[in-house]
Amino acid sequence: MAFKVSADAQTIFFTKVFGSNHPVVAKVKALVSHGITFEVDLYTVTAKSKTTIPTMVKLTIGTSALMKGLATPPVYTQNAKLISEWVQKLFQDNGSPLDITNKPIPVVDVTVTVGLAPNGLPNLIQLIKAIRTVTGLGLYEAKLLGEKVQNGELINLAVVGMTGVAAQKTLNAVNGINSAMTVAPYLANVQKAAEAAAESFAGVGEAAKVLGAAMKAMPVPAVIKLKDAKALGQQVHGTSSGSVYYCIAYTDHVKVAARLYKSGSISIRAEWDGQPDKVKEELKKLEEAGIQMKSSQGYGSIHFDATDVPLQRVIGAFLVGTGINWKAAVMNGAELVIAEKAS
Repeated sequence: MAFKVSADAQTIFFTKVFGSNHPVVAKVKALVSHGITFEVDLYTVTAKSKTTIPTMVKLTIGTSALMKGLATPPVYTQNAKLISEWVQKLFQDNGSPLDITNKPIPVVDVTVTVGLAPNGLPNLIQLIKAIRTVTGLGLYEAKLLGEKVQNGELINLAVVGMTGVAAQKTLNAVNGINSAMTVAPYLANVQKAAEAAAESFAGVGEAAKVLGAAMKAMPVPAVIKLKDAKALGQQVHGTSSGSVYYCIAYTDHVKVAARLYKSGSISIRAEWDGQPDKVKEELKKLEEAGIQMKSSQGYGSIHFDATDVPLQRVIGAFLVGTGINWKAAVMNGAELVIAEKAS
């Protein structure tokens, strides 16, 4: 049975799937303002109006799983493309009600580090709301981040649609929360920004020290084995000779890297140190996310095309969707290295 979405909540499904700043969401808002009503069923989304025949898009995964970020990257890409093309046709069939173009999501170079104030006990609902306001993330992603903060972890948020000062003010309005702004559009600034953020959290204790150490980790000027990487952005070897990936996330024992091209081609690689049975749970989560494991060779990988879905969105969905508690992970599209397609 389908559930009708109220006029005030028409974009919830689309915002959770694409993010609040995506052109698809802008088009949906325009369609709603011109009398289109959207209904979400288990595997379909239907658009209705008083003057046109209802039209729907059929998905290959449940709408609930898609909204919660549970789809593997290839499945997410496939369904995001189905929805995007359907909305685009609706938009055109209804006379393109607003002049909305497929503008790229702006690159963000402001981040805010968030953690608990000494003896802080923030209200989770208020914290989630603040995180969503600052980042434009969906409810599921914001909830995961909010729970990390409640558990005493420090997180980095990419600020979207406001200044860093406004973001810091929004987060600090939540009782029991401390936040520190970092502006690091260039790699050379990362260490200074990290030191400033860690200093701001001097009262938090060991968690601040861990964050400071993680953020200060800088790539070495060489291409190394992924399992030996100790910093985000580290260049690492792929399987083929000359193939280079960049580290995008790691725990104490599992490292993940990506090779991205502007054409939409995505390759994700995972390696681990020690015996696989020592990191069994993390490897299982990677496999469930679509990584094809080659345990005898000490790595796993997946290759697919994102087509017209923003690469940063796919990488973000993958990292969050694994459910792994990353020690460090890219939190900003500007941190991703996206190359021209290899000849």
